[in-house]
Amino acid sequence: MEESFLEHPTFDGEGRNPFNFSVLADYQAASAVLQQTVVDNPERFFKKMFGNSELICFRQNDEDKIVLTKELLPKLVSFYHKSMAHVEGMDHLEQTIKTHFYHRGIRDELSSAKHVQRTNEHDVLMENLLHVMLRRCPGNKSIVTQSVRGRLSYDNGR
Repeated sequence: MEESFLEHPTFDGEGRNPFNFSVLADYQAASAVLQQTVVDNPERFFKKMFGNSELICFRQNDEDKIVLTKELLPKLVSFYHKSMAHVEGMDHLEQTIKTHFYHRGIRDELSSAKHVQRTNEHDVLMENLLHVMLRRCPGNKSIVTQSVRGRLSYDNGR
């Protein structure tokens, strides 16, 4: 977890940044499957200029999303997870990634990826946070509960 606070996590073996359009273009250009998708389904997949880079996008709900390749997806998920200091939760992480990117397997990657699985260390941190919250607001009507998924949430007495 310390890499979240000291510096940006690494993205790929070349030390590149996933927010550089030319890096995304390199990954897209290396995917013959993605290049063929533009030809086969031009009403949904198309090329669009971002600065000096031409990227393949997907039109979703009148918004253009940058398409992630199969090779890029796990790297981007890991980068986002580490950059968000491991604490936001899978749903929030998914929505953050989907703000600008598209891949039909984002949810599956989040569910199966070892970099977003809960660990013993995470459980201990969350348990400690729960105890601190309960100590600081013992008379509060809001009840701090542990959800079925193991994440902390506020119940607000409902």
